[in-house]
Amino acid sequence: MLEELPGIGPITKFHLAKNIGLADVAKPDIWLERAAKLCRAASVKQLTTYLTEAIGESHHILDVAIWHYGVDGLLSGKDNKALERTRRKQVPLSAGLDVIDDEPPRP
Repeated sequence: MLEELPGIGPITKFHLAKNIGLADVAKPDIWLERAAKLCRAASVKQLTTYLTEAIGESHHILDVAIWHYGVDGLLSGKDNKALERTRRKQVPLSAGLDVIDDEPPRP
């Protein structure tokens, strides 16, 4: 039914259905497909159904969580973009101590 709408294809129908509350589904996009493969699940649906039963979260919530995990580069150890971003942003702990020091600055 949703695929009859202009611009809605076989994958996008899942995205639309979950976002408008029509169904509790996970969109089988590249990130969820990769997660399913890494977990040796036959499909995204099998993976999210297993997780839904194991931890009690909806397919929709699992979709979003796994998607973020994938987008942040955490589905593989290679080219972990999220970890690289974190490393670049790290500032030595002592860098901001003068800002939070209780004593007023000395002239």
